[in-house]
Amino acid sequence: MVKDFFDKRKITMICVSIVSALLLIFFDQFIKFFIDKNVEYLSEEISVIDNFFSIVHWHNTGGAWGIMSDYTWVLTIMTVIACTAVSYLIVCSEAVLANASFVLILSGAVGNVIDRIRLGYVIDYLNFYNLFGYNFPAFNLADICVVSGCIGLIICIIFVKTPLFDDRTKIGKIFNEKEEIKETNDTKDHLEGEAQIASEE
Repeated sequence: MVKDFFDKRKITMICVSIVSALLLIFFDQFIKFFIDKNVEYLSEEISVIDNFFSIVHWHNTGGAWGIMSDYTWVLTIMTVIACTAVSYLIVCSEAVLANASFVLILSGAVGNVIDRIRLGYVIDYLNFYNLFGYNFPAFNLADICVVSGCIGLIICIIFVKTPLFDDRTKIGKIFNEKEEIKETNDTKDHLEGEAQIASEE
């Protein structure tokens, strides 16, 4: 069963996922290391686009928008658990977009959890302000990966017709079965609607 599951395509997809995740994590950590060594914490701001975008060096002990800033260890444990779950989903994923989205989410989560374990905080350096009248909290490459991955998943769920997960996995059987039931109901409703219109004519 295991041998049948890990066929050539699945092994290739997993290998590409691992390499992609490692590269993203490396770039995230490299940029943070560079910022930490070359940009003064809080006091220095490098303007890239006047009144719109700058490079900064801020520390975030919490999550997005600084939530749970006093519970870094809780966020660390939650992130480690989430990374384990997402790693499983990467192995189970079937659609390429779903796989890429999970890889992005995993890379971003690992990149930030490394900071929390190593430093006790996350280094943020991308600062946008006056964007539609709103000043965004500073963020980093890892945050971009997580958000991009979530957007990719939403697109995948709404628009991608191929199964998101491999039918040979437990989550694939559960998820794909629900999708099939939904498609069957949608088709049934569509046919009933056409029949009603035909009868009225």
